[in-house]
Amino acid sequence: MGYLIVFEGIDGSGKTTVAKKLLEKLSELGYKAHYTYEPWESPFSKLLQSFKGKVSPLIEALLLAADRYYHVTNDIVPKLKEGYVVLLDRYFYSSIAYQGARGADPSWVKELNKYVVKPDLIIYLDVALDIALNRLKGKGSKWGYFEKTELLIKVKEIYESMIESEGFIVVDANRSLNEVVDECFNIIVKKLSELESN
Repeated sequence: MGYLIVFEGIDGSGKTTVAKKLLEKLSELGYKAHYTYEPWESPFSKLLQSFKGKVSPLIEALLLAADRYYHVTNDIVPKLKEGYVVLLDRYFYSSIAYQGARGADPSWVKELNKYVVKPDLIIYLDVALDIALNRLKGKGSKWGYFEKTELLIKVKEIYESMIESEGFIVVDANRSLNEVVDECFNIIVKKLSELESN
């Protein structure tokens, strides 16, 4: 079996860019690495997108959970079985944070997602709100309705409440891309060597 590494953080924390850079670095080291993301490209995420944010957070959470199970079954688990290191840009922690911030009970969202594969490592890219918002300027996003300042303040609070209980490894994402990538790379290589020696 391979290993599942999850990247979490508010919009603008750099998850996608960092994960893709790490994909290159791990591939250069000889690892079979696979990048994927959530929401995935499933019928469930497309349905959610069609609502453009005008739907209750409970329905959002249910559709995202369906998208996640579809993703895990059709992409993540097959890659893990082939021995890949899967770099996952967002996971169910995002649903807890975002749908929780929109009014869903975070513990209910967590329960809804309890059957998914557990990650081997969760890296939380911690970024100041003003820096994140600055990075988002001019970037078109199909999920732009989740990128509002008031919502992101609550999202960040929920993420911070999960750091200890969910075992997030916190990386300061206010720094340059190279510094963040290097720190994440060192964390991942150390974790992989620990997992491989067990």
